[in-house]
Amino acid sequence: MTPAQARKYASYLAIALAVGVVLLVLGLALSDALLRTTGLSLVVVMALLLIVQAVRSSKHRE
Repeated sequence: MTPAQARKYASYLAIALAVGVVLLVLGLALSDALLRTTGLSLVVVMALLLIVQAVRSSKHRE
C-alpha cells in the first residue's frame, strides 16, 4: 500500500469512527439500545483497524 493510499484508508476509518461515536451518543441520548450497541461496535472495530493501520504504516517506514 502506498503512503497516499494508507492516508486515504486511515481517513475513511476516522470518518467511520466519528459516525460510530455519533451513533453511540445518539443511542445514549435517546435511550435506544440498538443505536448504543451499533455505535459502540463501530467505534471498537474502527479504533482497532486504525491501530492496525498505524502499526503497519510504521513498520513500512523502517
